[in-house]
Amino acid sequence: MPPLKTVATSPAGPAPAVIPPSRVVTPVVVVQVITGLLALVIVWMSIGFAQQDRESRAAGVRLRLGAIATMATDGIARGLFGARDALRLLSRMPMMRETRRTGWLSDHLAALDTWAASLPDRLEAGLRALRGPAATLQQDLRLGLEMGAAGTRRWFYDLGVLDAADPWIGELEGRLAGWLSGGAGGRGRLYAPAVDPRGAVVRADAGLAAALGEWARQPLAGLAGPARLLDVALAQGPARPADLEEIGRVLAVSLSDRDLIRSLTVRDLQGRRLAGATEIGDEIDLFTGWMARAARANRSFHAGPVLFDEGLGRPLWHMAVPLREQDRTPFALLTARVDLAFLADLADKTRMGQGTHLMVVDEEGVIIGHPRAALIVAQANASRANPAVPAVLHGQEGVEELRVGGIPHFVAYRALKNLDQNSLPGWGILVLAPVAEVLPSGFASVLLAVAVAAGGLFILLYVSTMVLAWVEDDFGG
Repeated sequence: MPPLKTVATSPAGPAPAVIPPSRVVTPVVVVQVITGLLALVIVWMSIGFAQQDRESRAAGVRLRLGAIATMATDGIARGLFGARDALRLLSRMPMMRETRRTGWLSDHLAALDTWAASLPDRLEAGLRALRGPAATLQQDLRLGLEMGAAGTRRWFYDLGVLDAADPWIGELEGRLAGWLSGGAGGRGRLYAPAVDPRGAVVRADAGLAAALGEWARQPLAGLAGPARLLDVALAQGPARPADLEEIGRVLAVSLSDRDLIRSLTVRDLQGRRLAGATEIGDEIDLFTGWMARAARANRSFHAGPVLFDEGLGRPLWHMAVPLREQDRTPFALLTARVDLAFLADLADKTRMGQGTHLMVVDEEGVIIGHPRAALIVAQANASRANPAVPAVLHGQEGVEELRVGGIPHFVAYRALKNLDQNSLPGWGILVLAPVAEVLPSGFASVLLAVAVAAGGLFILLYVSTMVLAWVEDDFGG
């Protein structure tokens, strides 16, 4: 019987367990990642919101400052237009247009008389410069005289005849001393009278200048009458106002405390005063060069410069209109001085805070309107301290954030001449506001960003917690 073959069989056992694939990213992790990204977005948006809030506030400040600068410019222009119109109306009155022809002799004689009137002051200035050296020379001569007399007495003493010679020496010394001092006995004035009656010698005395000036003006006074008669007879000179006394009366009546005009003057085309009236003192003729330019320009109105009046302590604006004959030929100028105290009053009224203020500068950049009167009196120039001043003097306008005196400011500036190129001066009107005063500080902006971010993050945390709870319930974490 053949042997039986055995077949090896694997023992029966349980089937191996199936391992499910592991999760690389769980839903909880996804929710946490999304929550973190949203938190970053919330922080970034909070910072942007704070910046946008600051920019919107800055835009509002710019609008307000620009509106204030515009209103101030319009107010100043209205005031100057009123003064201009009053001057034009006054120049059209009948007595301002009536003229008469004059000759040349009176003008030249008046100029010569003016020179003769200034002669005493010029001579006195020259004599004043000579008095010091002359006094020194006089003292040296008197010292030499005393030393010479002492030496002469010593010589006669050695000869033994001093008693006989001393009276003669004393008399000679007294005569010489009196001659040196201009009086007897050596105790006279430093200078003799203008004319020494003993010798008819003209000396360098204080009265000499006045005497020579009077001597020079006497013949001129005698020629004044004939010169006027010749001028009336010939009448070949320039035209002049016919009745200067009537013009002076009308100008005096025209002045009022309620008006900006404080002084009115009629001048010829060379700037010489013919008639006028004033409430603030006569004008200094050293600053009339602009009038000659106005006469040559032949315009209907001329805006002059701003000059500071030391007596008043405030600036005055000068303006002029031509006086014309019937054929429209200009023969004189009617000038006026406008009190600019209203600019300081306007600057006080437009203050919005401790540092926010209005400033007005003239064509040179000199401050003529400011809440601080000391800057006006000091005639401070703002061209270097404020970058907006050169821009506004060139006719530019705008609102910018600039550093003025090292401090950030919002500056709104307007050019007055842009409203009327022919009638208004080239002044600049600026409104300045410190950035720290009109905008919240950087710390306040940070607090705003933190507050907005905290609110957003709180809402995000609440929502993410609810989402995580739902995910853990449905997916088992």
